[in-house]
Amino acid sequence: MNEASLNLLQSILTDAELKHFMFVGSYRDNEVGEEHALTIKLREIVADRSFSTVQVGNLQREALNQLLSDLLKQDLEETRSLAETVCRKTYGNVFFMIGFLSLLARADVLFRSLESYNWS
Repeated sequence: MNEASLNLLQSILTDAELKHFMFVGSYRDNEVGEEHALTIKLREIVADRSFSTVQVGNLQREALNQLLSDLLKQDLEETRSLAETVCRKTYGNVFFMIGFLSLLARADVLFRSLESYNWS
């Protein structure tokens, strides 16, 4: 983010007349150090208003399996081996998981069967 964008964000988020507004942003905290412009601006913004932050970590294998089961509309047992592979390849990182599943779909390794209407 450039300085103008950060200043705009600060202006919006600290506007006292702005009511009932929710802003959701995300960044990789391992790529943004204490002296990064975003970190500095966030400290300034938080000093003016009440904010909540949520740190999201990697998914554990069972949570990843539940997500895949819901996404593919299949039983947990049917998605377990896929979940293990995805977990091993992505370490449970949701962004990497989405990319990996997209790659599998583009390569026709993961596809929706026209006969059974299930994912294979």
